[in-house]
Amino acid sequence: MRRRFFGIKFFLAAFCGVITCLAVLASPYFSIKALDFSGHNVYSEAFLSSRMGLDPGGGDSIFYRSARGMERQLEALPYIKHARVAKQFPGTLEVAVTERIPRALVLDEKLNIFLTICDNAYVLGINDRLDSGLPVISGIKLAGYSVGHELVSDGGVNQMTTVTRLSMILARYGSENISRVDISDPADIKLFINNVTVRIGSMDGAEEKILMALSCVEAISPVVTGTLHAYNTNSMHLSIGR
Repeated sequence: MRRRFFGIKFFLAAFCGVITCLAVLASPYFSIKALDFSGHNVYSEAFLSSRMGLDPGGGDSIFYRSARGMERQLEALPYIKHARVAKQFPGTLEVAVTERIPRALVLDEKLNIFLTICDNAYVLGINDRLDSGLPVISGIKLAGYSVGHELVSDGGVNQMTTVTRLSMILARYGSENISRVDISDPADIKLFINNVTVRIGSMDGAEEKILMALSCVEAISPVVTGTLHAYNTNSMHLSIGR
């Protein structure tokens, strides 16, 4: 009899404990009331909040939301490279994102549309107009592409390696002065800077050749038209009017 009574008391205590825990978890005191975003430029805070699956009315309990789950939702967006969600009790989420930065546009010459890419030829978006101010990479034989994935080329591994290297060089040294890069001939790659066509030959030593060419063109009057032969960093020469 005494053992049975003890069992009932234990059950009631456990039941009351569960009810208390549920009440605490559901308490408005622990509802998400504030979001502290940082690192975002492309997406609005309202959009990111919606992407995380949060109730616009602020009724979500901070206990019921998985930080890693919300991070995955954000990292599925093409411009979000990395996301970190930290809970600050009783009701604040700190959301820090690292965005991918557009480096160039790749021209799909069959459809006449532009693919915004970042480092490693990762596609951020598809545009039908040239209005971003980014350099255009043309001459690529595209096999397929989709937003949130790397480009696929019919031109083989070497052509994709060229695109990847170019995007990384543009990321390192800036691209505001380069309007277009033509890689249709892998042995005669051309950069168009101001009114000067820069011919660098192949991608061998491309980083040094491009950096030197940028310095040379910067020293030339922007009204000058010509071709800068930059096959070798030790013997560059400019042909005026060609």
